[in-house]
Amino acid sequence: MNKKIIFSCITIIFLITCVFVSVKGLHAISNFKNSDEIISSENKNPVPETENHEDKNLKVLNKVNDKSSDYKKEVILELSYGKEEHNLGIEKRNTDAGEVFDIPQAMDVDKNGNIYIADPVNKAIKVYSKEGKYLEKIEFNKNDILRDFGVDSLGDIFIIGEKKLYKKNFNESSFEDIVNDLSEPYEVVVSWNGNVSVLDFSGLPDDNLRVRKFDSNGKLLEKVEQNNFDFSMYEYEDLKGNKISFSKEGDNFLYSQYKVSINAFNLDQIQEFIYYPHLPDGYFYTMLDIIGCDENDDIYMVRSIAPDIEDSVEAYKREETWVDIINPGKGEINSVKLEKRKDYGGIYRTNHMYKVDTKGNIYQMQSDTEKVRIIKYSINE
Repeated sequence: MNKKIIFSCITIIFLITCVFVSVKGLHAISNFKNSDEIISSENKNPVPETENHEDKNLKVLNKVNDKSSDYKKEVILELSYGKEEHNLGIEKRNTDAGEVFDIPQAMDVDKNGNIYIADPVNKAIKVYSKEGKYLEKIEFNKNDILRDFGVDSLGDIFIIGEKKLYKKNFNESSFEDIVNDLSEPYEVVVSWNGNVSVLDFSGLPDDNLRVRKFDSNGKLLEKVEQNNFDFSMYEYEDLKGNKISFSKEGDNFLYSQYKVSINAFNLDQIQEFIYYPHLPDGYFYTMLDIIGCDENDDIYMVRSIAPDIEDSVEAYKREETWVDIINPGKGEINSVKLEKRKDYGGIYRTNHMYKVDTKGNIYQMQSDTEKVRIIKYSINE
């Protein structure tokens, strides 16, 4: 064959390939430039549909409906730091990483809508009404550390200190320790029915983490151990006492998927489905956790995502936080966009700055060195 013809054919193939790659590259650049639009729309999620999941009998929930416009946002509390009883405390410490501030970073809401805020500097829980009125100061043990807390449906308060789990009944004035053999407790999850799960950070072989679940009197119910933390270590409960468990499936770091099992209380019934938290192309999760259930048995998940780029400062600026409302009965997910979170690096994981009450109102806590704000997202009537 003529060498000129062969060379011409090779040249043509090369040029076609270049054009194809260029078009794909322009498409990728266009997607990157429009990533803010993609992330805000909440309408794209590159995960498999139901028929592609290994268990074809399980429903896959991976489509979200943006319901942000259905919610009214209002600041119901704006608290300053100071010496008065209704004020919160702030304290500066010098560490190897420089100066840090201890500020309130945990809250809870009781059955009446009253808001409880941990004040670790003053070793107390401050209580405010749903209208923002200061109600009372609940003193904790002055000789221990107030690490984290939670409130159950009765109004009983549970606090983890340096090595102990404490409880104060709603009709009593002081705390008593009900578990005294914790290693290095980091956080506590209190169910509506009074069961308490504690995450321990040390004291185990191979630096494994441990979650121990106790009843309201401190009796051990179960424990889970593993070498890396995921919220699925906990067994959660809805307001009726139905147990909710999450089991992470697969080893894909980019796309998380969870098998959700709901065990009906006192009944031999199990409802299961697959939950894919929404993640647009080119983004990663910065936070994913359950924050509670409402009286309709809907499950509320807080989900923060940011672009996967080298500039961490820019990635944080473009981070978005959503709450996914999972309706197991209808098999759907509705999402509400929240204000940008303030991850100040305090002593609590930031999921404790998000709560939901029995009616489905969402609460967001924002803390910095100037003030603490509580934002409420309620359904428009």
